[in-house]
Amino acid sequence: MSPNPATATITGSFDSVTTVDLLGRHLDRVTATGRLALTLAPWEIRSVALA
Repeated sequence: MSPNPATATITGSFDSVTTVDLLGRHLDRVTATGRLALTLAPWEIRSVALA
């Protein structure tokens, strides 16, 4: 494993992305047109809902 951040790219048919917690509660929402790049710290897990 690397101690450096990594980028996860999600592509598909969606217009918005909402970051959610483990209970599904909305934390943050952004507009994205079919592509999202997330920078993740080592060992970070992030849940997102695509709409």
